[in-house]
Order: sequence, then C-alpha cells, then structure tokens
Amino acid sequence: MIEAHQYANLDPGSEIAQCLRSKPVMSFEEWTPLRTQSNQFGPVISEGYSWVELSKIEFQTWIRPEDSAINLENDDPSVYSKGSLFPIENTKDMDAMIGRGVANIRDIILHHLVLLDPEGNHDDVHQWTPPAKVIRWKEIKASLVTAVWATAYNRYKLWHCSLLKHKAEGADDRSTKKARV
Repeated sequence: MIEAHQYANLDPGSEIAQCLRSKPVMSFEEWTPLRTQSNQFGPVISEGYSWVELSKIEFQTWIRPEDSAINLENDDPSVYSKGSLFPIENTKDMDAMIGRGVANIRDIILHHLVLLDPEGNHDDVHQWTPPAKVIRWKEIKASLVTAVWATAYNRYKLWHCSLLKHKAEGADDRSTKKARV
C-alpha cells in the first residue's frame, strides 16, 4: 500500500487542533466519517483533517524456478507477476501465477507419491486441477479497507492522546513550580 502523501500530525497551533483539543477523544463511531465506495481507501477526512489517503495497492508474487531459489529482483514473467487492487483492480496475472504455483505443488506431490509407490494408482492427484481463483480478493480488499480506516482512527487517537499528555505534563510542571515558590 502506498500513501498519496506522507502522513504528518496536525499542526498543534492550527484551528482544527485547537477545536479537537477542546474535546475528549472520540470513539471510533463518533469520529468516523461516512464511508463510501469512492473513499474506502481515503482520503479519510474527519474533523476537517485527512488522516490517511492511499494512492495504490499493489501485490507481487514469485514462483520458484525449477532449478534455483526465488530471486526477488527477478521480474521475468515466467516466475513473477504483479497485480493491483486500487485504484485499478487487476488480479488476473496474480491468479494465473498462484495457480501455476499450486499446480507445481501438485506435481511435486505426485512425483513423491510415485517414488514412494511406483505401482500405485495416482490418477486422482494427476487429474486434480487447481481452482481458477485461489486468492479471495474481495475478502482481502474488505480487510484492507478496514485496516485503512483503523489506521486513520489510530492516528487521530494517538495524536489526541499525545495532546492530552502534553497538556497534563504542562499542568504538572506549573503545579510543581508553584509548590516550590
């Protein structure tokens, strides 16, 4: 996941910060703006501030070449594929590569079965075809949406709690100074 811009905390002197400082920390339900199809990956704007905004979600996968280790620098399409879920959903190549990987696993299992029992009937394994889609992208996407919104809320909550902590430390400093006088 790539954010549209690097996150930065609110400027403590901003109007938004001053307004939020005067309120207690809101619950997720109180804080959460309306989630729609168009803002599921941000921007998540609450109380006038953008807490998170993604520009893209991409995935990469490799399968191990027959005679060597996986090399994460190798972008040869015979062993590597990539896909995306946002802003464009394109998982076709990923599904195909993962399917090839599962088929390779089947072939390795079949090879070992034949070694263990050369005379055995292994047709059921040999004829097995991997499912067209191994990865449930819809569920992954839903989980990522949840993660984005949880991240946005956690940023808000951590920022707000740090304000309260600094405010309390400032109050402690003032009371300590008064006690010493």
